[in-house]
Amino acid sequence: MKCTSYIALTIWCLLFMETTGKSTEEILRIALKEVDVLRLVVMDLRNVVIQQDKRITGLMTSQIQDHDKIRRLERDYRTLRMNSISCDKQSMQSVDEPQTNEMKLANLSKHIPPMVSTVSETSKNGNNDELSTSPKTRQLEEIVAFYAYMSSDLQSGIHHTIPFDVVKTNDGNGYHYNTGIFVAPESGVYVFTWTIRMTFDSQHSFELVVNNVAYGATFMRTHTPEDQNVSGTVVVHVNQNDDVFLRTHVSYAYNAGNIRSDQYSRSSFAGWKLN
Repeated sequence: MKCTSYIALTIWCLLFMETTGKSTEEILRIALKEVDVLRLVVMDLRNVVIQQDKRITGLMTSQIQDHDKIRRLERDYRTLRMNSISCDKQSMQSVDEPQTNEMKLANLSKHIPPMVSTVSETSKNGNNDELSTSPKTRQLEEIVAFYAYMSSDLQSGIHHTIPFDVVKTNDGNGYHYNTGIFVAPESGVYVFTWTIRMTFDSQHSFELVVNNVAYGATFMRTHTPEDQNVSGTVVVHVNQNDDVFLRTHVSYAYNAGNIRSDQYSRSSFAGWKLN
C-alpha cells in the first residue's frame, strides 16, 4: 500500500512539473509514458527479488546438507572408536564379566617381579627365639606407560586428532594406534608429553585433551627455510577409561602446514602413570 501511494505521488509530481500549460490529451500521454517506465522498474525489481530468493534457498539447502554430513561423520567416528576400544579390551578380558580377586592377582603377577627378602638369625634371649628381619621389596604395582610416533608426514587443519600410529611401548595396553587415543586402564596421576616437528612456513596450535577438556597447549610458527620442534608436558589426574589424546586446536583458524615425522626427527606422543 505504501509503495502504491509513493508511485502515485511520484506520478503526480512529474505531471505537475511537465504538464503546466499543456492540453488534457498531452497530459494523459505523458502520464501513460511515465506509468510504462515505472512498470518496467517494478518488473526489474521483482526479478531481482526472485533471484535473491533462489540464492537464499540454495544456501539454506547447502547448509542443511553440510550439517547432515557433519552429523554422519561424528556418528561414524564414535562408532569406530567404540568398536576399537571394545576389540582391544576383549583381547585382555571379557568386558561383560567383572574380574574376581583371583583373576586380578593372576594378571598382576604377570607384570611384577618376585619379592626378595633377607632374614638373619640373632642370639637367643631366654627361652624365646627372636629373629630380626631386613626385607627388601619392590613396589607391587603394574606399569602403565606408552610411547608412539607418526610413521609419515601429515597435513592437518583445525580440530584434528593426531594419529601416532607406530607404537613402541604400550604397557597396560591403554594406547590405541588406530585412533591415536589413550584410554586409561587405571585411575591415577599421569604424565603426558608430546613433541611435534613442523616444516617451514607452517603454524599450528596443539591441545592435550582429557575427555574433550583441554589441559595443555603448545604453539609454533616456522619460517623459511628451517624446520622446528615444539614440545609440551601435562601432569593430570585421570580416571579409569578416560580418553586422552592430542589434537590441533579447535578454534585456531590458521592451523596450516606440514607436520613432519621421519627417521631424523619423530613427532611423538608418550605418557605414564605416576601412582
